[in-house]
Amino acid sequence: MKKTKIICTLGPAAGTAQKIVELSKAGMNAARINMSHADMKTMMGYIKEVEKANESLLFPIPVILDTKGTELRIEELKSPIDVVAGENFELRFGKVRRTINKGAEMNTNIFKALKQGMKIFIDDGNIEMFVEKHHEEWALCKVVTSGTIKSKKSLNIPGLQMDLSGITKKEMEDVEFAIKHGVRIFTLSFIRHAAEVEKVRKIADRLKTYVFLIAKIEDAVGAKNLDEILEASDGIMVARGDLGAEVPLEDVPLLQRDIINRCREKGKPVIVATQMMESMIESPVPTRAEVSDVATAVYQKTDMIMLSAETSVGKYPVRCVEAMTKICNRMEREEKFVMPLRGEEKRSIREEITLAASMLARNLGAKAIIVFTSTGRLARLTSKYRPTTPVFAFTRYDQVHHFNQLSRGVYSYRADLSDHSRENINNAIETLKSDGFVKNEDLVVVISDVFKGHKESQLIEVKKVR
Repeated sequence: MKKTKIICTLGPAAGTAQKIVELSKAGMNAARINMSHADMKTMMGYIKEVEKANESLLFPIPVILDTKGTELRIEELKSPIDVVAGENFELRFGKVRRTINKGAEMNTNIFKALKQGMKIFIDDGNIEMFVEKHHEEWALCKVVTSGTIKSKKSLNIPGLQMDLSGITKKEMEDVEFAIKHGVRIFTLSFIRHAAEVEKVRKIADRLKTYVFLIAKIEDAVGAKNLDEILEASDGIMVARGDLGAEVPLEDVPLLQRDIINRCREKGKPVIVATQMMESMIESPVPTRAEVSDVATAVYQKTDMIMLSAETSVGKYPVRCVEAMTKICNRMEREEKFVMPLRGEEKRSIREEITLAASMLARNLGAKAIIVFTSTGRLARLTSKYRPTTPVFAFTRYDQVHHFNQLSRGVYSYRADLSDHSRENINNAIETLKSDGFVKNEDLVVVISDVFKGHKESQLIEVKKVR
């Protein structure tokens, strides 16, 4: 089974239950709703389509809501605008209208904070221009890199001295609405401080709901404050598009590797995102560079890789996921050993148990590691050591069932567990036999944190399938 999870962004090209089932069969493991391009009505429609698709899937597709954040964006355009290097382009805010032929409105007034010569990157850096002169409500820019500007595309302005941090009122409303309609996993845009994560968690606390919060690292401030953000959140997304426009491009691969390793140290899932298979928006095959990019993320042991426009509006969403799955499977076949972390001097009892289970399964040639968990933490700690053996997590809680799906190599079952270990183990083995993951005479390794009488997850056992 593929260990690296694939997140697909829903959109016009991938928004029906039928298409979601096709994507799942191709290798999709989670569905993302991007609130930068959706409203509440659209969100509800996608949630219902995912629920419909899940009725026919063995492992359910969890919904991930990606908040809009305080990002800078181009407002809605009547039609895309082609820009050519050397020509002028005007950015405006509000109802300002000038005589220049080419221009677009922005969603935020940042013009007082601009300086002559500042670089402006549009659409994750695909288009570059710089400020020639500016006013309180507009800026005249010179285009450096030709391209096509489309509605709602992001802007990045390195060095902009303006506080754009904080969770917006719109984000708070979207999160509360989504929680009330069953969403439990959120990716939070442009997180720079732990307090922003805690602010969203308070919404869930008020609604008496547990949620899984993934902080998106998208600029130098967020990267600098990674330790506090990681402590406050349940996972991290390396949002390379905005990150690459905010920090030197050559630093992004190092940041990606560092963030993956630091998430592993904490036993928290990490996502690598943006422009992974960008050419497949239009092309039926990826470029060689894209194949290498995906392969590198898998080799670095990320939990998840994410597709954005490739599936939401691309011409070949299913083929794109199929191609990504092939890359994952090929790279994962090269994994021969369990991966203890370098420099990890002291482990908790649970960490020792999960590492031992992973190594035991590898050495004995076990076909499965079965994890019984109440919170999902034991499954994530098992995933932390990147076992070569598939991990099957069993939990009685729906939300934990969905959270488990985000960890590398972990596949989750919702089960009515009792307090009797023998009964639960036998039922789990029968389930895996029925679904074709194990057969008679196979070995499985079992660990648990849910049975009475076994404190600190001290249950570890090897069973032969009968």
